[in-house]
Amino acid sequence: MRSIRDWFLANWKNKVVALFFAVIIWFVAFQSENRTLITTLQVSLAPLQPDKTVVMSALVENRAGGEDPFDGKVRILFSGPRKEIEQLKLRLDQESRERTVRVEPGRERHEFSPVDFDFTSERIDISSIEPPLVRLQQEEVVEKTILDLEEKITVEPFLPGYDVVKEIIKPKSRTIRLRVPKSLEDDISVRVTVNMPYDREEVEGLFDLRILSSDEALARRTVRILDFDQQPPLWVSPDEAPHVHLRVRLTANQDFLERDAVKVTFRLPLMSHAYQVELPDAPGGTIPLKFIGPKDQIDKLRKTFEEDPGFAICVPPPTGFEADKTNMYTFTEEDLELPGFPRVRIQQHDSRKRELKTAWLFRVRVVTSLEGKES
Repeated sequence: MRSIRDWFLANWKNKVVALFFAVIIWFVAFQSENRTLITTLQVSLAPLQPDKTVVMSALVENRAGGEDPFDGKVRILFSGPRKEIEQLKLRLDQESRERTVRVEPGRERHEFSPVDFDFTSERIDISSIEPPLVRLQQEEVVEKTILDLEEKITVEPFLPGYDVVKEIIKPKSRTIRLRVPKSLEDDISVRVTVNMPYDREEVEGLFDLRILSSDEALARRTVRILDFDQQPPLWVSPDEAPHVHLRVRLTANQDFLERDAVKVTFRLPLMSHAYQVELPDAPGGTIPLKFIGPKDQIDKLRKTFEEDPGFAICVPPPTGFEADKTNMYTFTEEDLELPGFPRVRIQQHDSRKRELKTAWLFRVRVVTSLEGKES
């Protein structure tokens, strides 16, 4: 037992120094040990000069020797010292896995490199990138301006019997500017849908601008919209399209009704004597009139005339009316009152227009006591 203890304690200073150096060598070797890391990034391909070209498609070679559409997934194998690899892993965990790779105009293929993914390090190597390259189809872009934006606005649900009044508040230009692939120039359009509440006749707000195309997936990737909300304006994808500021109002469809003989009644102030109202141009006490207003109101008015033969239009008190005196006065169709139909306008009948008539004459005649006894 003593010999074992003496062996451990003999020359113990040298043994401690040796142990220290052994630990240092092990630590350095451990830190410098190579490690590998595999990560997958979601890559989108974008033109280096978006005002000139657009990437229409990207293909990658498959194991059978054919080609498949590029799904955006790029698998990268890193190798390097343990410490650097652990730091890289921490960075990747904190960052987004999405990357945008810019491709030069006119190129038919693009080989991925560490620069594309912002991975440059003297001590970390990229052992492999899968797929190593993509084959590209690029196309020239053109600008397209949608001038008839108001016609691209649809209101739902459709209500028969109503007209839709659309007011575009923003963009003030009332136009939409697009960048589209040349081959899609005639295929691309836009739409703004307004969902109208059932209990409202007017609505104002911001509404989504939607791109219409026979290939909506391709349009979503290749079409760009000038975002008029930004200062300065920016070209954005359809998913980031600006909202259109609209005011939409529903108005009932207009209709008209012409009647050759409409009874009129006169609303006059209280007088101390009896009086008679005479219409020299209308001995029967009826006049021709034209009514214009919302279709539902005109339909109601037409039914009223049919069901109530005594229904009459009211002539208000004339301006400058002198009570207890016989005088001549005038009224026009615009002066007439139509109780119960506030949205209906009364206009001159076409027959009166052809005769170039202007106003109606009527006389308020005071009835004397003698006339009253005779009657």
